Amino acid sequence: MSYVRHYSLLTLQYSSDVYFLSSAVRLLSAFEHKNHQCLVFEMLSLNLYELLKNTQFDGVSLNLIRKFAKQILRALQFLAGRNVDVIHCDLKPENILLRHPKRSGIKVIDFGSSCRSNNQMYSYIQSRFYRSPEVLLGLPYTVAIDVWSLGCILVEMHTGEPLFSGSDQFDQMRKIVKVSATKRLIHDMHSLFCFHDDSSNITHFLPLDSRHGTRRCRDEYEGAATQPVL
Repeated sequence: MSYVRHYSLLTLQYSSDVYFLSSAVRLLSAFEHKNHQCLVFEMLSLNLYELLKNTQFDGVSLNLIRKFAKQILRALQFLAGRNVDVIHCDLKPENILLRHPKRSGIKVIDFGSSCRSNNQMYSYIQSRFYRSPEVLLGLPYTVAIDVWSLGCILVEMHTGEPLFSGSDQFDQMRKIVKVSATKRLIHDMHSLFCFHDDSSNITHFLPLDSRHGTRRCRDEYEGAATQPVL
């Protein structure tokens, strides 16, 4: 089922991008081998996390980030178009690849967690550092969650560190509130900052204070989960 959905989304993108201008990865063909479904994509280079690692996490220039941003925004604009209407749901540095190791052209890959806006499959999506507030709070989401992820990625590509490096869902939301919200906003809209943790069956209230010093570790990056919407 996951393969069929993934394949259908990729073929939809391919048929809608006849001039290959979208900066989304191109599906070349598909076949079955020993009962395994295989997808063949265009050849690409290293991903943006590997690029960042090559800088010793010092970050890249604003000029290069600007070039990346334009291309990723073009991809998101294409995905959000009426004829495509796809939410990526797992935009992160690992899912943005350079076309060539010495050039700034990029492609957005990995649509395994993606969905159409009118056919959302999962409630628990996006890798944690790039997870939007509406997903953390269990609220309805739109293509806007990919723009949130993009903003987090662009900051990380310049500073070398994740913008919000929460150690878990609760800590992630606290870090977002610490940076993005004022005390007045929290006081006026405190119910917005309460969310239910299905795993522990506990509803959390998010205080303003946030823990500091979370050590950057690639193990902290959660892959997008596949928990169906009930």
